[in-house]
Amino acid sequence: MPFCPSDSSHPGRGLASSVATAILWLLVLCVIVPPQADAAVREPGRPRLLVIGDSIILGTHGNIAVNLPDWDVVFDADVSRSTAAGLDVLASHGTDFSVVVVALGANDGGTPGVFAPRVAALLDALAPVPHVVWLTVHEARPYYAQTNAIIRDQVARHPNAVVGDWNAALRPGAVGADGLHLTGQGSAEMAAWVAGLVRLVAAPPPTTTSTTTTTTTTVPPTTTTSTTVAPATSTQSVRSVSGRNAVRSAADADGSGASWMIWGIPVIVVVLGGVALVITRVRRRAQ
Repeated sequence: MPFCPSDSSHPGRGLASSVATAILWLLVLCVIVPPQADAAVREPGRPRLLVIGDSIILGTHGNIAVNLPDWDVVFDADVSRSTAAGLDVLASHGTDFSVVVVALGANDGGTPGVFAPRVAALLDALAPVPHVVWLTVHEARPYYAQTNAIIRDQVARHPNAVVGDWNAALRPGAVGADGLHLTGQGSAEMAAWVAGLVRLVAAPPPTTTSTTTTTTTTVPPTTTTSTTVAPATSTQSVRSVSGRNAVRSAADADGSGASWMIWGIPVIVVVLGGVALVITRVRRRAQ
């Protein structure tokens, strides 16, 4: 019977076997731990916007970020979303944002006794955010007037919040037959209008100088804050996505966030394989 020497009697073969084992483990890890292409990456120094909404603002999908190319935009809208569900959305994203836009109320605003405490709870949770904009609902149905009144009342109780009056801002042709959901025209117009609101509330206050005058001006008190910006359009690239998993950076959207795993591991495998082959040939020649 021919004698088959073990790896321990041939150091070259033992080393080559160890290298081959290491290569096998690297390949296994490539399968078990795939690249996380959806991981969120923030660009330092850029303002951040979170949009929380229902199917109405969902019609602007992508268009808001088009109008805010210098912002990191997180867009999270879903069909039939209630204001109570908005709390869950906020919990998943946190409050580390410069501005949060809320477009909720169309699905649960018809029950004032339920809607009002939900609005209050969401605004309370948004207290750490510097600027909050809550959009009114187009009053296509009679009870939406009461919905908007509740929004204005609750926003007035929170100093970091303002009302974005979409009901007053929308133009003919912006919504479909139901009076709520956006047309193609409305998508572009609402997105540009929301972006204008965001820039308006986030803009630093103008520098003022104090002067001494003898004129007394009386400003009547107001109970609500409402901001309207004329719609506009834009053709810049889209930087946001919709749905629960809405946090993606420009790099991750292209898949380049995990490029080091895609290219680095095969290179390591090739290099280690070459080293093992060279060592084996050297050992054989030495014998």
